[in-house]
Amino acid sequence: MDCPIGLWNAWMMTAPTDSAVSSDVILVTGDLGYIGSVLVGRLRARGHDVATCDARWFASTVDGGRSFQSLSVADLVGVTAIVHLAGPSSHQTVDAFPGLSNPADVATFAERARQAGVDRFVFASSAAVYNGGEAASIESSPTSPASGYSSAKLDAERLLVDVAADGFDVVVCRLASCFGWSPGLRPELLINRMCALAVDGQPLRLSSNGGSWRPFVHVEDAANAFIHAATMTTDSSFSIFNVVGSDGNLTVAEAAARVARVAGSHGLEVSVPQPDPADDPRSYSLDGTAFSDAGFVPRWSIDDGISDLLLRLRIERGEASATELGVSRVDRLRQLAGVGHFDCSATEHLSLPGSVSPFSLPPGELADTTAALHTMLATSRYRLGGGHATVAEQLLADELELPHSWGVLGMRSGTDSLVRALWLAGVRPGSRVAVPDVAFHAVAATVCLAGAEPVVIDITADTWNLCPASLETAAASGSLDAVIVVDNYGTPADLTGLSRVCRSHDLPLILDACESLGATRPDPMIADLVDYVAMSFSFTKPIHAAGMGGALCARTDELDRAESTPLLLVRQTRLPEINAAYLVDAWRHLHSNIARLNEIYRRYVDLVVPHGFVPQVVEGVSTRIHAPFLVPEGLDRDELLARLADAGVAATGQFPSQSRLLELGPVPAVAADVDQRVVSLPTGSGLTDHALAAILDRLGDVLSSPD
Repeated sequence: MDCPIGLWNAWMMTAPTDSAVSSDVILVTGDLGYIGSVLVGRLRARGHDVATCDARWFASTVDGGRSFQSLSVADLVGVTAIVHLAGPSSHQTVDAFPGLSNPADVATFAERARQAGVDRFVFASSAAVYNGGEAASIESSPTSPASGYSSAKLDAERLLVDVAADGFDVVVCRLASCFGWSPGLRPELLINRMCALAVDGQPLRLSSNGGSWRPFVHVEDAANAFIHAATMTTDSSFSIFNVVGSDGNLTVAEAAARVARVAGSHGLEVSVPQPDPADDPRSYSLDGTAFSDAGFVPRWSIDDGISDLLLRLRIERGEASATELGVSRVDRLRQLAGVGHFDCSATEHLSLPGSVSPFSLPPGELADTTAALHTMLATSRYRLGGGHATVAEQLLADELELPHSWGVLGMRSGTDSLVRALWLAGVRPGSRVAVPDVAFHAVAATVCLAGAEPVVIDITADTWNLCPASLETAAASGSLDAVIVVDNYGTPADLTGLSRVCRSHDLPLILDACESLGATRPDPMIADLVDYVAMSFSFTKPIHAAGMGGALCARTDELDRAESTPLLLVRQTRLPEINAAYLVDAWRHLHSNIARLNEIYRRYVDLVVPHGFVPQVVEGVSTRIHAPFLVPEGLDRDELLARLADAGVAATGQFPSQSRLLELGPVPAVAADVDQRVVSLPTGSGLTDHALAAILDRLGDVLSSPD
């Protein structure tokens, strides 16, 4: 049968003609535009099925275009969320063609979406609705649109208030002025126009006195903002959020000065002549605190965005090499080559549920997977530039909310990631590296393999992660060269406290986050607290890469140094494409798997805590790949494990003391207690309710037994 919307070209590239609509479909209107052409690729990379609609106003031909006004209720059935970007995008366009902007069309479209059962409608509004000058406007600030464009946006917002209802959320994003590279580049935008002038060697002439204020946000941050708005939890059926970059409010004159300064670092001589004395009637700035509190984190600074755009423009003119964008930025090279955003839907999907070995699949699914693998191997499809490895790297960067100055290298395993992190941190034979005493033994063993000496540090009594006070005592002796902190049992460590110790003693800090992918933590951004992040994936964790896989996250200049070092190129340590293909396909299950793991742990807590068992304390959200508890004092842990084994419950003691296992010296006090008392109950996102109920029954019988 035909897809409900004839324009769902992207989704239909892989869906068989008799397929039903995906249960998670996001419709993007205006997908060929400046933001849409970035947004669609990012949505697909995050595992969403994407439908698209564009009138093709700016294409060389109008063939195949379709306006959002033409979509019926029946067309929208099966869509879960809509990001509405379509429409005129500047006040100049609306001034020239007022009929293109009709707020009633937006309201009618939203009403059809509500009738079709769509859950969320995200509307792209504008910061220009404020026009409040230097004082940064919050969402409740008075509005004062100064153009037909901003008036139409505000009118549409007011009409959408009446469309919002229980079960149909409307989220309005009042967007700052965008800038930066996109396949659908808009050269007339303020910073983009100045960058084009700089590359052409032209002076940055201002059409006003330069004193008016503008908020700015990079186009990639804008795309991420719309993803966040489409997927976040809201407390109201109608919400408004300001969307602005982290350093996003500048006067026009200050923006010109920024472009000139960054252009100078590219070897471009750019002048900023005296501004025109005329006033600009449009002046506004944004306060983005509310959206930040709702979880949105912009990653591009204005300077980074200007530098990136200048380089791309110079590459297009043949004045710079594309390799200057960095070897791990293949997606951007493809954009320059005209390919556009990453299109995961154009690749073969390996239909795997999360955290399940492909060899445990039902025969039909295993046959499908085998056929997909055969096609991949026969055509060498994933050996082309980009491939799933680069998509996986971008997924990780988005999940960890890494800033633009950081990058990700897919690795063969978490151990390989940790080896490179230690090398980048300057660890060499004879170095002394602090490690938590309770952790998987590969942590200290990797330090030993580097020829360095692991220095075991005690853990906290509640989280069983590295203790900041104990680390401070060891660091004060001046005998440490680096620190590894581990998110034990998938529970985030106190990065804020540990980072404070490392910064005060000038020690590089490595986060071994092998078990905590997808966990949320109360700390600020990881990149602000640590120097390197090592991760791994396997069948036992919330997401996997066909057995083994990992990643190293660090500043891009550090990753470039690691990739260009012959000593690190002797062994093949990069993430294999076949593993990356599984990782990308399984990514959609990440957060549902985490929810399942935490639900299993909660049910264990309800059963065993009344018997005196002590759960691990968590701030934020743990991924809970283990289900750890301390047995009550006076109860022999090993005897309990034997009784559980006799009852058919495969519990175990997890993460023995590294100092005891590897004979590194005396076991610290807290670690010694946890080492002897911790027990991990059976868990896993694939654990069925029936199996869990049986385990709980047998566990309850053992705990209630008088013996």
